[in-house]
Amino acid sequence: QVGYTAHFSDTVAWTIGRAAYNYAARTGLRERLERQFNVLPTAFEEVQFFFGSDLLWTPFHGKLSVLNSWVVHGEVFLIIGATLFKFTNAFRPAVNVGLGGRVVLTPNVSVRLDLTDNVVVPVGGGSVTFTNVMTATLSLGINFGAPE
Repeated sequence: QVGYTAHFSDTVAWTIGRAAYNYAARTGLRERLERQFNVLPTAFEEVQFFFGSDLLWTPFHGKLSVLNSWVVHGEVFLIIGATLFKFTNAFRPAVNVGLGGRVVLTPNVSVRLDLTDNVVVPVGGGSVTFTNVMTATLSLGINFGAPE
């Protein structure tokens, strides 16, 4: 996944754009379902790629002392946004909510973890029910702007 987030203040940010490609690994369960129950491979909808945008609200900022030797800076944030998924058969929009955290390693580098639940609207490709797509993203953040 790749994205760009603009921070307007210490508490409000906008992930202007993010995009990801999904590699769906074949599992033994899928092969067994296809072999034993004659389920066609097209019956399994898979996410191929997606892109979207999010608003981030950061109510918690903090410092943590580790072994009384190092100080670690971090934050916890809430996420709300919209995503467009490309499934096997169609494009489908989604609304996502989530929770994330960031640990600052240096003034210009941080590590970020996002956990989101995407509620996919049943549009196109014969879909008739809402679907949930859970995502977990561990990423490296690089600060291109302000010194803080």
